[in-house]
Amino acid sequence: MKKVYSLMVMCIIVLCLSYNESHAKVSLTLPETSSTGTTTADCGCDNNALTNGSFENGNTGWTTSGSFDTKNTAYNVCGNYATVLNGAGSIYQQVAVAPGAVVRFSAYGGYHVKNGQTFKLSFYTSGGALINSNATSVAVDWDVDKAPSNGPILKQYVLNATAPAGAAFARAEAYGSGDYFKIDGACVQVTRPPADCGCDDNVLTNGSFENGNTGWTTNGNFETKNTTYDVCGSYATVLNGAGSIYQQYAVAPGAVVRFSAYGGYHVKAGQTFKLSFYNSGGTLINANATSVAVDWDVDTAPNTGPILKQYVLTATAPAGAAFARAEATATGDYFKLDGACMQVTPPPADCNCDGNTLVNPSFETYNTVNGKQIPSGWSSSNDAGQIFTDDDAYAVCGSKNGLLGTSGGSFWQDVNTIPGSTAVLNIWGGYHVKSSHKFQLIYLNASKVQIGAVAAEATLNKAVEDLPATGPNGMTKYTLTAGAAPAGTSYIRVLGSATGDYFKVDNACLKITPPVCETCTGNALLNPSFEDGTNNWTKTGTGTFTTSTDYVVCGVKSAKLTDKVAISQSKTIAPGNTITWSIYAGYDGSNAGYTQTLKVKFLNGSTELTSSTVTVTIDKAVTAGTLGLKKYTLTKQAPATTTSVVLEISTSAGTVYSDLGCFTIKTDTPLPVTLTDFSVKKEGTSAALSWKTTAETNSKSFEVQHSLNGKEWAVLGSVAAQGESLVTKSYSYTHASPANGNNLYRLKMIDNDETFAYSRIVSENFVTDESALLYPNPSSNFMKLRNGKEQIASIQIYDIRGVKVKDFIPKDGVDVDISSLPAGNYVVTFKQSNGLVTKQKISVIR
Repeated sequence: MKKVYSLMVMCIIVLCLSYNESHAKVSLTLPETSSTGTTTADCGCDNNALTNGSFENGNTGWTTSGSFDTKNTAYNVCGNYATVLNGAGSIYQQVAVAPGAVVRFSAYGGYHVKNGQTFKLSFYTSGGALINSNATSVAVDWDVDKAPSNGPILKQYVLNATAPAGAAFARAEAYGSGDYFKIDGACVQVTRPPADCGCDDNVLTNGSFENGNTGWTTNGNFETKNTTYDVCGSYATVLNGAGSIYQQYAVAPGAVVRFSAYGGYHVKAGQTFKLSFYNSGGTLINANATSVAVDWDVDTAPNTGPILKQYVLTATAPAGAAFARAEATATGDYFKLDGACMQVTPPPADCNCDGNTLVNPSFETYNTVNGKQIPSGWSSSNDAGQIFTDDDAYAVCGSKNGLLGTSGGSFWQDVNTIPGSTAVLNIWGGYHVKSSHKFQLIYLNASKVQIGAVAAEATLNKAVEDLPATGPNGMTKYTLTAGAAPAGTSYIRVLGSATGDYFKVDNACLKITPPVCETCTGNALLNPSFEDGTNNWTKTGTGTFTTSTDYVVCGVKSAKLTDKVAISQSKTIAPGNTITWSIYAGYDGSNAGYTQTLKVKFLNGSTELTSSTVTVTIDKAVTAGTLGLKKYTLTKQAPATTTSVVLEISTSAGTVYSDLGCFTIKTDTPLPVTLTDFSVKKEGTSAALSWKTTAETNSKSFEVQHSLNGKEWAVLGSVAAQGESLVTKSYSYTHASPANGNNLYRLKMIDNDETFAYSRIVSENFVTDESALLYPNPSSNFMKLRNGKEQIASIQIYDIRGVKVKDFIPKDGVDVDISSLPAGNYVVTFKQSNGLVTKQKISVIR
């Protein structure tokens, strides 16, 4: 019996040794053994962000799915309890994090039978959306039934990940699809992301307070070189109590300013960051000021970011701004500050230049000369084209800029200009090393010789590498304003020059404002300033009649008569009318032996009434005394038999210039009646004419006449007069079918002896749905034409001075381009194929 018992004991010992040997073969690296010989789990978890990480309070603080055995004592490795997921389910907890934070999730786990047991670390947005990019997981591989006796019953698993952009929460999770999942000792540790101290082109001095408060203007008590709250560099600054600290930087209107800084407090007491703008006189401009209240308590700051919080303010410098101010203020307690940064983005270049008179102003087109790309429209001091070339490294508008080479020189463009004009040039320029770089505006005569002193000059004062940048690619905008061009001016020159180094230039905009023309109310002349070329003037003789820009009074053109030639206009007038003709004229060269005159000739039919002709000799040389033309005035009352008057400019030889004619007619003929009122108004589609007399003597009738152009008149009808009257009499007449457009009316007042006189002219414009018009109105760049009942043959656009600025034949489906017209009001004349003329007022806006 003893032998049997001994054999049984031996077998049990062998089996036990065999079991221990096989179990040791599947175990992982065991935890270290303590001095007492007992093996323990690694449960040290500093700054654990999880609540109830070791499940000492059951599953408090966790979100669960499935059935759990809480306060389990069979599988606890940290503290007194573990939690066990019985079957399929999950348990998780999430903590707030900032993008860039490094998250470490560790936990102990194990199972009886492997069934999808997994630990997972993932990230979610503030809206609860999963961000898959940085999620990480590990499958549990620890069978608790085979756990060795000299280590924890569960195995520790560790996951590490960096919170991606957009992350607001990190989720520590355990889940299984079946069987038992034993869990304990969960720990999440978050390493704050570094502060964003990258500040390219920071315009602030000592932005991170490494040199105390040097460069800043302060008010209050500060602790400088503080090492407790530094997030950028080695030091921070701390405002103790109420006060402020600020720094300002020069900016231009339109610049975008970004001010960022780190801040925090112990007790909230009005701590505020502010970005504001001041004018050159130091006055605050409230329009674009912006501020943010600091809401970061350093005593309760989470470990999801730097000890201080970053605040960012962005604003655009308003009109009149000269400085941007970055400021921090507080009314009490402590205000911790670091990492201040101000970045200034210069305002974008204005590449729209309505009315620009320069050719190729942004240097986009070029001609190839000797293998070089030479900007078209521009000249340079090197005729071979080796100095001034196209470049693409410093473009402000478009893809090209102009470049003057290393040895210096000059480049220029000449633009036609008349005396009295003013000019404004906006142009971008820059250099590497300053070497007398400058822009100039110079007035020139017809031979391109400089007149007087330089009209305007700007010396370049900024290299393209200087920060902050004031324009694209380091370029700086310069504005030159030239006063009134002197007499004899024919051109204005835009000039750039330097004595060395490189000269970069782009986006030149030259706007010329011509002198204000004399007003001429009731001017009966057509094309009085020759802006429409030679139109409306009749030429006789063998010489030439052209327009010129050499000697101009108004607009951009004048008349030029050479050799034996005369030009004239004829007007219908009544006997007794007084005419006045004023016009500027002058001769070029010598007029010895020449006949150069201005004449007013009265005609009866085709017969000149020579005894009434008025002749004035043109006695002003354009180059004598004050350069330019002289104003002449001729006036005369038409003789009794006059039917028309001819205005004539002539020369028998040599050259005569003329400009700005004004012709007016004054009705001086005694009327058979005393007419006190004559008017016309619309009544539906009809024109209702009415007039009154206060006295009539021997009056016979009123003949109602109608015209579309003021030259040809048609009789509409006749209204009998009172004959004799000393009291007010009223008359009326209805024109049932006026034409579309401007309708002119006058009365022919006839006596019983058939003598007559004309009334003044009245007009009414009829524009119906069948009339032509341009739309939309107002507009800025393009307008569409709506044809009326009759086809439009041509369209003319006149400015408020009566100068034609556009003349064209409309094409079906093609928009009317008005982009070259300056902002303002204009009159459009539609000439129809049937001879009818209609008008429309339009407005051009910018």
